[in-house]
Amino acid sequence: MKRVQFASGQIWAFQNHIRVFEALNDTVYNIENNILVPAFIFNQGKYKGPFDVMTTQYVNQITAHPQFITFWETTRYLFMYFYFDGTKIHLGQFDKLTGEFCRLTGPGGNTIRMYNDIDGGLSFLPRYLVDNVDDEWCQWYEAIDLKEGLTSEYLKNSEAKHPEKKERLRKFMNELSVEDNPVLMIVKLKRADSE
Repeated sequence: MKRVQFASGQIWAFQNHIRVFEALNDTVYNIENNILVPAFIFNQGKYKGPFDVMTTQYVNQITAHPQFITFWETTRYLFMYFYFDGTKIHLGQFDKLTGEFCRLTGPGGNTIRMYNDIDGGLSFLPRYLVDNVDDEWCQWYEAIDLKEGLTSEYLKNSEAKHPEKKERLRKFMNELSVEDNPVLMIVKLKRADSE
């Protein structure tokens, strides 16, 4: 089952559960026997707005309170885009075990991409889950876009925890032509217990 987005929410499948999220809500539900059963509740604390304020803001697209719009789920986490601070989009992470929610922010205040400090390559924008594989996502880039983004100057200044992987990336970029086929990027998220 593919993820389905509609004007006021989203429906997706994860590990034999059908999830439903409706806008202006703080709860993700499972559909069980045609009944909505709460699966996760986002504790927004001081950032949660009263329903009448949230409704007015949603209609007027003024977003002084978080408004969740798109979800990706793994065994441990829900990742999501949400509006906050005017119309700015942010990337958030909800830990399903602890119930903690946080905004992910990379260097330079990047709020919509996962920072790639493994090989110092481009930051990752979640797009597609690999079917039946937990914690693995993919994204593709046109070769010309990759060449424009991963310049030698960019790679010189980017942080990499694994210099040998950065060197392989540098070599790959030197051999890549702007006329080559699109490049598929596959990202395997690190498990929380592997720290």
